Amino acid sequence: MIISRPSISVIVPVYNAEKVLYRCVTSILNQSYSDFEILLINDGSSDSSGDLCEQFSVQDCRIRVFHQVNGGVSSARNKGLSEAKGKYLCFIDSDDWVDSDFFSLIIKYLRIHDMVFFGGNVEKLSGEQLEVMSPLSMQTSNNAFSDIVFSLFKNGILGYMCFMAIRLDLVRNNHICFREDISIHEDSIFCYKCLSVASTIASLDIQPYHYVSYTGEKITLSSRIPDNYYYIVIERIKEMERLAVTWEMPFDKREYILNHMKYWAWGKCLDWASLQPDPISSIRFIIQKLSVIRDFSFPSLKGFWLSKLIRVGNPYVLLLCKRIIKRLNVK
Repeated sequence: MIISRPSISVIVPVYNAEKVLYRCVTSILNQSYSDFEILLINDGSSDSSGDLCEQFSVQDCRIRVFHQVNGGVSSARNKGLSEAKGKYLCFIDSDDWVDSDFFSLIIKYLRIHDMVFFGGNVEKLSGEQLEVMSPLSMQTSNNAFSDIVFSLFKNGILGYMCFMAIRLDLVRNNHICFREDISIHEDSIFCYKCLSVASTIASLDIQPYHYVSYTGEKITLSSRIPDNYYYIVIERIKEMERLAVTWEMPFDKREYILNHMKYWAWGKCLDWASLQPDPISSIRFIIQKLSVIRDFSFPSLKGFWLSKLIRVGNPYVLLLCKRIIKRLNVK
């Protein structure tokens, strides 16, 4: 018997998701467009997630389950990449869910583009809406590649795996995979690499994805930022620089993106350093490690003073100003 290749492979990393997995998987199974497969990658869950995955696979033959020792979300996604049989890929996190018309809205664009971007609703686990992510409707047949990338960046969508779908052959033919040596921004780096080899892309003004945010819910700043964050942000910026060169991005758009990325990198790294047991030594360490991205400009009072103080390089002054800015809530 010849088994046809599904149009879409949905990769769902699963880790201790017993409370939310049913909503996620059910939302995918309820799609009006039915030509897809679901790959549930159980990444060493210690709760009943693995059993739930098996139960789902019994209920629907389009679901395939893979169990592995815990290796992190990049490892789980890479397993999905190696096992996927579809023509196109999309990634849905186990605590998120999608509207029933999700696939039907994007499939006609996937058939003519290498990558398709879309928006979604950012909301709390309770369902309370926090933000709506809305890209502009743009396609490379009508717009310049770099203009679409710039627009996606400005709208805060570029680099989120959940807000993009991609042709599987593009990934495999170019040997692109998720970095397993980093624990944050791995999705951005993967996205930038794919964009560097894509020929046509599209962004759609639709919001079919529901992204659950845990901001402020028992997650501290120090737990979100790994100790090697300085290395990760430099790698991310380097990948964006390569993308900008590949597609000959206009100078003003390239500088806008890179200046914002450098500003965010310094801000997050200094936030991390200020929470360490010895903040002065930690800030001095960050000043040294981020010296390659020291020169930037940012259109805000906070950005102006941060760039000036970084060039001075005094950790005591940086720590003091960081605390003053935080207390005054300067933008």
